Amino acid sequence: IGIDDSRIQQKLLAKFFEFAGISSEKIKVFGKDSEEIMGFVDFVVNFMNEHMGSQILLIADENLEMTDGASNHITVSGSALVESIRSRLLPEQERDLIALIRSANDSASDVAVYRARAHGFLPKAPIKKANVLETLAPLWLARYPPRSEFADDMSQSRFTRSDSLSSLESSASLNEAIAATPVEVIQMVDLIDAIFRAGDVVSNWDAVWEKMHALKGDLLTLQVGSKVIAAVGMINS
Repeated sequence: IGIDDSRIQQKLLAKFFEFAGISSEKIKVFGKDSEEIMGFVDFVVNFMNEHMGSQILLIADENLEMTDGASNHITVSGSALVESIRSRLLPEQERDLIALIRSANDSASDVAVYRARAHGFLPKAPIKKANVLETLAPLWLARYPPRSEFADDMSQSRFTRSDSLSSLESSASLNEAIAATPVEVIQMVDLIDAIFRAGDVVSNWDAVWEKMHALKGDLLTLQVGSKVIAAVGMINS
């Protein structure tokens, strides 16, 4: 289970889980809107109630940007959501959860907060198939020491599999997997245009900002050319 407010990062999270050996039908990534962000704690708690005894890997972005009902731009802490989830679980349920915070903010004080609220920290670095299991292994083993059946199963079935690390996915393939389609770009432009045509730009500025930010992310996944650079420059200005 993952959560991130960026559509591109949502795709990357799904790839991260796939590279860790988790089947696509078991992967759930949230954060596309304020409803998903605010309902995340309830979803995870209910999910774990319905899947007692199942091990759950949870990865949350630390800074989740959203707008509230009054169109105010606010930031929700992913680690605070994880802390809330853990407080609502039974001890045996909490033992089945390994919750990690993914963030670009990696100062000692920030990481200390993440580790106090969750079970570990993941830097927001480029995702490569060859490095995913190597990154997860020490975090998993710290959570489930070697004598734990969880660690034994994980080390035998995943972390020592040579095929997991030898089967590298090229950066081109990963770029194709996360790249926005022309249809997605056009749909986002149409949404922004609709707000301008309605004359509600000032009252809906937070919504405009959010969609422009999403459009910028989509554009940056395309093949970079002069037109893309120009468009991103206009958004930044």
